Amino acid sequence: MRSAVDVACTPPFLDSPFGEIADIGAMYAENDVAISQIGHGTPVLLTSGDHDTTAPPSAARADFAYYQAHCGCDVSQIILPATGHLFQVHRSLAGWVKDVVSWLGARGLGA
Repeated sequence: MRSAVDVACTPPFLDSPFGEIADIGAMYAENDVAISQIGHGTPVLLTSGDHDTTAPPSAARADFAYYQAHCGCDVSQIILPATGHLFQVHRSLAGWVKDVVSWLGARGLGA
């Protein structure tokens, strides 16, 4: 059986379903409403990879700024080095898990 890393990181890459982007304008509008409803005291962690072509670092930083301006929440961001959009199935997973556990602990949300 092939691993997720082999499937995700070896050409031809996984095709994204068209439905994922067919209604992107409506999805962004729904997301903007949801973000504005998060509210004070709710921690939010945005994560992405520095080689992400779907959400490149410039877009990730813009998302972070949007959250800071509109959610009223405790928002943080991690941009993982040397990984892309599917960082959850990349060698970066262990580092990301460590970062998330640390982030949760810093907010009193650990085990």
